[in-house]
Amino acid sequence: MNLLSQPSSRLRHWLELEGIEGDFRGALSSSLVSIFSEIGPKFQAADDLIREREAAASQLAKALLEGRVQACREDLEEIQERLTEEIAGRVASFAEIERGEGDGWMVARELAFLEKWQAQVRERFAGLW
Repeated sequence: MNLLSQPSSRLRHWLELEGIEGDFRGALSSSLVSIFSEIGPKFQAADDLIREREAAASQLAKALLEGRVQACREDLEEIQERLTEEIAGRVASFAEIERGEGDGWMVARELAFLEKWQAQVRERFAGLW
């Protein structure tokens, strides 16, 4: 995949080309911390369920987990939709950043986290198949 296909990489690259001072590392907004506090427990539940499913010794044991697996898949789909919306909102702010409004480095940091979490959702979803 082309590195610049990710919004966080595109923004970071643009900020560097424009010579806009800032740091890619740093604090996150309270809204992003809040998002993680919502999805973190669901990630943990998915990880636990994936391990439990892998440890199931029989097809019957795996079949008995299917209700929980389906509910977990639905949770992951909801998380993916939420993350997609959050990314779209931050990408929409690119025009403002280009005009010198807002903190482009904060947006780039947050996009990087959101993109990472999206990849983690995809990994967990694949682990539930």
